[in-house]
Amino acid sequence: MPLGKNEFIQIFPRSKPLKTYEIIERLNLEEYLMSYGFKIQNKDSFSEIKTKAISNRDNSKWILDNYEQLKGMLGLLYKELKEERKQKRYHLSAIFDRDIMRIENELLDRYVFEVKQRQITKDMTKDEIVYLTGGWFEEYVFNEVYGLAEDRVFDDAMMGVTIESLDKTTNELDIAFMKSNVFYHIECKTLGDEKKQEIIKDEVYKKGAILKRLGLGEKRAIICTTHNQISEALSVRAKEYGVEILPIQHVRDLKRWLSERFEAN
Repeated sequence: MPLGKNEFIQIFPRSKPLKTYEIIERLNLEEYLMSYGFKIQNKDSFSEIKTKAISNRDNSKWILDNYEQLKGMLGLLYKELKEERKQKRYHLSAIFDRDIMRIENELLDRYVFEVKQRQITKDMTKDEIVYLTGGWFEEYVFNEVYGLAEDRVFDDAMMGVTIESLDKTTNELDIAFMKSNVFYHIECKTLGDEKKQEIIKDEVYKKGAILKRLGLGEKRAIICTTHNQISEALSVRAKEYGVEILPIQHVRDLKRWLSERFEAN
């Protein structure tokens, strides 16, 4: 079977020219991962995860569309809440370092924060904490990918996938999808400091290591970021590991970007 092709060549009994047969069957994510000795730990929760992401579709897109104006407020929320992501409930009380802009007030109104001058308070649920500390970005990306699965561009797509290997090592994948019996995954990174790309650099190494354990092939991992620009050196290093890094302008047009890349294959 030629690598990267859904076909096999008959080598016995031998004929000239060699006969080639197309493989029409398509694996879903669970079947593919099982073939490499991985199991999905949290597959029973996927239906709930998907429903939640779809219900937040419009809000997630709105945040991304207005990210440059909202990143100051999102940065404050992340700073205050990042250590509380596992809490079922948490009372937030924080003071912003300047007057709150109209668009920031709109974000706070959408999630029913109480605002008095620069002070922000709210009794928050775990879902709200996770969403406002980066979950919104992951859900936006998933909705774009899942839309392509519905359009049959992709064969399967899942979000928030925890996989476990035979040696009990676990890895978390933000989004994973299948295309023509090839496994792909996407990591989502919202970044507060546009000048530092160490987080992305770490993810490049991690994703490259995972790919080595999940089959041969190039460019099977994607990192979606809120960066305006990615350094050339980091882009080159990522490609060496089979990873593509997308800046925010590509993420905003992600469905079209993915369609153009994969429908040509």
